[in-house]
Formats: sequence, structure tokens, C-alpha cells
Amino acid sequence: QLRVKNYVNAQKELEQKATEYGGYLVESNTNRYGEEQLSGMMVFRIPQEHFTSFIHNAEDAAAEVLNKHVRGQDVTEEFVDLESRLRSKKAVEKRLLEFLESAGKTEDLLKISADLSKVQEEIEQLTGRMNYLQNQTSFSTVTITLEESNILIPNIDNKELNTWQKVKKQLV
Repeated sequence: QLRVKNYVNAQKELEQKATEYGGYLVESNTNRYGEEQLSGMMVFRIPQEHFTSFIHNAEDAAAEVLNKHVRGQDVTEEFVDLESRLRSKKAVEKRLLEFLESAGKTEDLLKISADLSKVQEEIEQLTGRMNYLQNQTSFSTVTITLEESNILIPNIDNKELNTWQKVKKQLV
């Protein structure tokens, strides 16, 4: 969470740095308070080898770092388990394909085809999860909340207020 002097400039700088590092912007939203102050949130995917550099660049773009939280997750055990399950499913698929070629009865063909379809679906799910984990380990997700350090001064356009009431409202 960063406080910046100029929201638009900081946003552009972060987007440019992400691109330079081979990353990309996943999500962005901007909020406007009153006439002038902006704040928002940006989510980046940054190649893991540039994670630290990107974080330092973000901190350098800030007038003040309000909050910083870094969390990692080791997915090695899950990935190894998925690899083992995938090898097993591919072995089953290979045997079912062999059975399919040698099956003579229509009933056997239908049963083997159904089993083969189920195993192939499981292989696709395992492969998809492995690809997801691979992407998660190759890229870091960085969520940055930006807020401008401008002081909001409310407009005093109520003509019915006397001078003292205007000063009082401005002070508030």
C-alpha cells in the first residue's frame, strides 16, 4: 500500500516497469474522491526473477510505503504428486487403448471407450492443474494499492453561509 504524490504518474510508471520486466497488468481500478484525490488498486503478474526489483521500483515511486506484505507458497509437494498421478493415468490410458484395439464385442468397445474417456478427462485435469502451478511459480502476483497524498479541501459554494460559517466549514 503506497502513498504517492501523483496517482496517474505512479500508475503509468508501474505499468511501464511491469512491461519492461516481462510482466503484465491483470486488474486495475481507480477511485476519485471529491474533485481531485485519486486512489486505486493494481494487480500485476511479474516474472519471479524480477519480483524483488519490481517491488523496489514500486517503493521508489512512492512518497511513503504505508503497508507491505509478502507471502510465498511452496507447491513442490503438490506438483510432484500431480506428476506421479499423471504418469499413472497415462499408463492406464495406454493399456485401455491397447484393449480398445483388441476388443471384438460392441459391449466391450463401449465399456473401454467410457473408461478411456474418464481417464483422458482426468489426465486433462491433472495437466491443467500442473500448468496452473507452473504459471503460479513462474510469475509472482503483486497487488499494489495507491493513494494520492493530496489534502482534500471541500468546495464552499453555498452562498447562504456567512463568513464565519464558511471558515468553520473550511476548517472541518
